[in-house]
Amino acid sequence: MVVVFLSNDKQMTCLLAVGKCPYTVSGLMQWALSTVEIGCNEVGLSVNPDKTGLVVFTRKRSVQRFFEPQLFGVQVSLSGAVRYLGVILESRLTWREHVEVIVRKAPNLLWACRRAYGMGWGLRPKVVHWLYVTIVRSTISFASLVW
Repeated sequence: MVVVFLSNDKQMTCLLAVGKCPYTVSGLMQWALSTVEIGCNEVGLSVNPDKTGLVVFTRKRSVQRFFEPQLFGVQVSLSGAVRYLGVILESRLTWREHVEVIVRKAPNLLWACRRAYGMGWGLRPKVVHWLYVTIVRSTISFASLVW
């Protein structure tokens, strides 16, 4: 089974095509991109193909007969990972890259909260615990249901 996920960087637009044959899935993705082009031309919107990521989710080591679709005449190249709604999706769905980003981010958030309290001054322990739960723990557990 091959799942193709296409995501645009800032506008949070995504397309998903699922199928057994990579050639069929890439054809579906090209049809969807052609539909996006027509819709954008009608409304007067533009999409930057350079900021568009294409990820193929499959258990196979390499995908044979998959052609890269075109968006506004530019070929959309395959990438190993794409960021969508703050979650980094990798082609193998290992979540390693997403977890590494969160692990790097959590201590910075904790130290940013640390500036608000001290041993003999600042916020009460109850408020500090509330800061930890609302800021640090919610950042760590964001999208944990998915991964």
